[in-house]
Amino acid sequence: METPRQSSCRTGKKGGYGLFVARRAWSNALLITLNQTHKNKVLRKIFSDKNFRIGLSHAINREELNQLIYAGQAKPYRAAPREGSALYDEQMTTQYLKYDVQLANEYLDKAGLTTRDAEGYRLGPEGKRVTFAIEVLTGSPIQSDALD
Repeated sequence: METPRQSSCRTGKKGGYGLFVARRAWSNALLITLNQTHKNKVLRKIFSDKNFRIGLSHAINREELNQLIYAGQAKPYRAAPREGSALYDEQMTTQYLKYDVQLANEYLDKAGLTTRDAEGYRLGPEGKRVTFAIEVLTGSPIQSDALD
């Protein structure tokens, strides 16, 4: 989610100085990044599968997060160069953001995670539930709340 920030400048008429409110260099308040070099070979293979990552992205309800955590002030945004940057690419910024459980499931199936246990959890190639830990900055309640 990109949090709103606007750049502005005030110039001192007598001293010729300028004060700026600059935009942050980063464009996201929260990212889930998967370790594609994980020491666990099963997780490494799953995380490296583009279809898994796309499926995970479609499984995140960003609009709900925006309303609950950011009071409707954020904008869904992928990990990509921000608007205004020479490297900005709208497609890169907005692809795979739509919350769509059916589409998420299709991509997870494409990733080879088609087997489920009795409770409906997807199983990895070794027959165990696909689970992984997410590290969060505990000093950032917004991140903890969003991950909850």
